Amino acid sequence: MFKFMQANTLEHKTIQILSFALGISICVSTALMSASYIAIALIACLKNDFKAILKSAVKQKFVVGCIVFYSVFICASFWSNSSLHDILNMLTKIYGYAMAPLLFISFKNCNSGKLLITGFIVGAALSATLSVISWGMHKHILHGIQDGAWVIFHGHILHNAFLAIAGSFLLLLVLKGTNTYKIKLAFILTYIICLVDTMFIVVGRTGQIMFFVMTVFVLIYHFKLKSILIILGLSILIAPLLYISPAIKQGIDNYKADITQLKQGNSQTSMGERFVFHDVSIKLFKQRPLLGYGTGSFSSAYSTYINKNNIKEQTTNPHRDLLWIGVETGIIGIIAFIILILSCILDLLKLPKIYLGAGFSVLLGYILASWQNSFFIDEVTGITFISILLSLIATGESKLATPIQTK
Repeated sequence: MFKFMQANTLEHKTIQILSFALGISICVSTALMSASYIAIALIACLKNDFKAILKSAVKQKFVVGCIVFYSVFICASFWSNSSLHDILNMLTKIYGYAMAPLLFISFKNCNSGKLLITGFIVGAALSATLSVISWGMHKHILHGIQDGAWVIFHGHILHNAFLAIAGSFLLLLVLKGTNTYKIKLAFILTYIICLVDTMFIVVGRTGQIMFFVMTVFVLIYHFKLKSILIILGLSILIAPLLYISPAIKQGIDNYKADITQLKQGNSQTSMGERFVFHDVSIKLFKQRPLLGYGTGSFSSAYSTYINKNNIKEQTTNPHRDLLWIGVETGIIGIIAFIILILSCILDLLKLPKIYLGAGFSVLLGYILASWQNSFFIDEVTGITFISILLSLIATGESKLATPIQTK
């Protein structure tokens, strides 16, 4: 009996450590992230009561939605003309959805869900702080050398996107938390660092839009009617600062230049290429609307089309999740994606108010990002979405004391 308790305690501590590591690694290390969530899933499989808790996990609507979504891609691999390598590459890219039951099992137990959220905020704070220091010293370090922006661990898109999510969590903590004055002050300072880094230093339109919209959502969610006056007041104060922000000014200038070039017939720009990617993807979807071209087929289907039509813009990614899903799995895949989103919403609606706000904030941010990027169909951002939402759902249902307070 004593040995069993020791083993059980060791198991719980291990899951807690791995969950915290997974939270941090989302922002700072893809290698550590992969190792962490795979280890968490393996430990969940080895639990003595695995079958019993697995049954409880699959009762969660979001978990079922993840399984349904992944299953469609499994089925679509049977009518795909792509190579086995391309099929497996796609299934590997999104296999976080298949691991949803195992991750939920781990986050539901041992208070590990709250540790993942804590780790994520710590990782985002570290990423933002180092980015500000790098900018202040005017010396690129780590990833910033490759990206050309003042980022450390990821490119500018993921860097700003993760800071936007962390920023919404920190704002919720400040508004609803029951923490001490010193802890709240730490949250405010961390939020300011994330805000400054995203809006004034790192050029990344997706993350900047996410940060702005998610902040507005949190304020409306918390203050309701009063939020209109608060947002107007903040806009009057912040708008002039944003106007002189080098990061936002450069983003706006780049956008205007891209649109001008596109009107002149030059699509060799960021926005111009996306326009071509989307246009070709829509045409591919219309050719096979029901089942699509099959799992892992986008790259080959796109290449075949542009070669026949003398289009120059090459890509292996349509830069819009809904189009990627539609081209490979047709209407059936799009329906499965809608089920995934609805299942997430239904599970969030059962949670205490603070978890509901945090979950909807993440969901809103991802939907915005996926309009010009692939956030749901990607290993890093996909695992981030699944892990954070499952952590919020698991912890909220358990009514545990978490970094996001329920009172």
